[in-house]
Amino acid sequence: MQTEAYITIKNLITRFMIAVFQDNMVVKLEEHPEMKFIWAEVSYFAMWWGSQTLEQQLVVKKLLKNGQLEIVTGGWVMTDEANAYYYSILEQLILGHEWLKLNLDYKPK
Repeated sequence: MQTEAYITIKNLITRFMIAVFQDNMVVKLEEHPEMKFIWAEVSYFAMWWGSQTLEQQLVVKKLLKNGQLEIVTGGWVMTDEANAYYYSILEQLILGHEWLKLNLDYKPK
């Protein structure tokens, strides 16, 4: 029981920290057009994206379009460098790219 509570609390804290971080990223990029930011894992971005207003989503799409925000690789998660399996690498890349295309009409460079 303690383990389940720990995992739930850890997940809540992780989600909160991601939200704070990404919310601030959008604010700072809007304030400073000369700044650029890259993001790697689509899974965390997707969690944050679902809680954003339409207005905020449009701002993020604008940041992606003008190159201030870049999503690198576009994988759902970052590939394990030490023990990667070919099928899992492709699967998570396809999942991430599909999400980006469907939700942001974005293709990583």
